Amino acid sequence: MHPDLEEYLTEKQFRKICQYWKRMDKLNEQLDRPLTYRRYNEYMPDELIGETLRHNQELTTHHENIHSLLQYFETEYATYVESLGYQLRDASQPEILFNLLNNGILVEGDI
Repeated sequence: MHPDLEEYLTEKQFRKICQYWKRMDKLNEQLDRPLTYRRYNEYMPDELIGETLRHNQELTTHHENIHSLLQYFETEYATYVESLGYQLRDASQPEILFNLLNNGILVEGDI
């Protein structure tokens, strides 16, 4: 942990914040992947049309579940930050703390 953060966070709190950001980054990466829906037309057999529609629906449901999970972690993270006595997007915080809490980043060599 960066020495400048020691007056604001414990090592345990710092690690928990990092874990939240890793989870949220992973979920965002999954959401950024393009969805590959299958195409169908009226000349396809009904079985293939049904299979294609099911595949597309499963893909949409999976994407929505990831989005819901991301929203859950974002809400949980905001609650955790508030339990530490900080607010997200509070410009009065020291820059290093603001960047960690709001962007999940530290300046090079900080970790």
